[in-house]
Amino acid sequence: MKLIKEIDTQFGTAYEVWIDDKLLKTINYIRINKTYKDFEYLFIIDENGAVLDDVYNYINDNYKYQSINTRKQIQSFLKLLYSFSQIINKDFKSFNDKDIDLFSLFITGGYIEGNTITFDLKTTRSISTHNKYFDNMRSYFKYLNIENKKLFEQKIAYIAKSGFGMMAHAKEVKVLSYTTNKGRHVSHENTVPKHIKLDEYFKIIKYIDSLDISDTLKTRNRLIIELMYGFGLRIGEVLGLTIEDIEKHPDSDNAYNLILRNRLSDKEFQHAKGCDEVKNKHTYLSSEYNTKDKGYQVVVITDNIKYLLDEYIDISCNVFHTSDKVISNITKYASADNVTSKNITNRYIFLNKNGAPLSYSGWNKFLKTVFVGVGISIDKDKKKDSLSHRFRHGYAMLLKQNGYPLDYIQYKMRHTSISSTQIYARNTEEDILENTRKIDKLRYINIEKEVLDEVSSISSLINHN
Repeated sequence: MKLIKEIDTQFGTAYEVWIDDKLLKTINYIRINKTYKDFEYLFIIDENGAVLDDVYNYINDNYKYQSINTRKQIQSFLKLLYSFSQIINKDFKSFNDKDIDLFSLFITGGYIEGNTITFDLKTTRSISTHNKYFDNMRSYFKYLNIENKKLFEQKIAYIAKSGFGMMAHAKEVKVLSYTTNKGRHVSHENTVPKHIKLDEYFKIIKYIDSLDISDTLKTRNRLIIELMYGFGLRIGEVLGLTIEDIEKHPDSDNAYNLILRNRLSDKEFQHAKGCDEVKNKHTYLSSEYNTKDKGYQVVVITDNIKYLLDEYIDISCNVFHTSDKVISNITKYASADNVTSKNITNRYIFLNKNGAPLSYSGWNKFLKTVFVGVGISIDKDKKKDSLSHRFRHGYAMLLKQNGYPLDYIQYKMRHTSISSTQIYARNTEEDILENTRKIDKLRYINIEKEVLDEVSSISSLINHN
């Protein structure tokens, strides 16, 4: 029996291979990051200290213009791939179906006992991470021109409706998925994520307006809701917005751009997903940080939202309506790095009542009271259920329900992969309930027809006799 144990070393995670209680070998590929001329190079070295050339070229050339977070995620996957290849003493270019299945278990992690091999792994990974790693594997195999039938095999996951306008219902699109990708529980497979519906949005806005709080807080809370539900922002992206992130749209007098990006001054809860990670202030000058969809992302907003932002920014630090203590706290705690040429004193836009940047926990606490107040379930037993993210899901569903196709929804949601968008093509709980009612109604109509036909036949027979 072969046992694979995950261990921690000073150089990161390593793997011990045991056979019949005897340590056969230790596999320790090491991830290295080095910055040169404002570019962070990522590579992997083996047990002999040799750089893996294919990995180096793949990450730093093929993915040169991707964000550092994306490249680090690929680096993590490749360490797993090369480690597993050593574990089973087989070049991954020759992996068969069984090897692919074993690698799937290896990626998933945890304690898994098999007939010939047992994994005792400290790290466990989610289904989404597992599937992302297999996407990385397919990309790497394509890069190396490696063929593997099992890895690239696809199946029809479901059939989605697509298209615009009145004929949107008539166009069917077969949505494919890779057979190596893991699926969630059936309840996740067949329905869209929990999301805020339009009537719930209006109830939430009405509830916020009715609260006995200052106009400043009412404006702040409404703005955050509007940015998530009306424009699809994540809560971290909202909380990380600064004054210099609002720009005039170059092609319209009635629109503005919100620039989503990360800063060294950001807290963890102010992270802009998919944007370049900031190591130091030199990052601000790098070409990657200043490249759209790599270092930053752009969301177009309407002029009425810009007006609300201006109003909130003004009243939140107005010396005639704000205490000296709050003004002092804004200066002390809410300052943000200035990463543009704008000659302004930059700060985070959304503040708590004391003048410090609004935290995720502070916002979530408030949002829970709102959900309870309007009668929306908060799923207390599900710690990972993000209440704020339901607004972003709701934004996607609004686009879907108004006839926009998946590729447009992908663009507006800023998804790097269409697979992330495909969840919105699934049925809602309301769809399932309505279809169940229709089927049930048809069943009773058919039963009633059969009974009437039978009664009619009996009546005819009696009359005939």
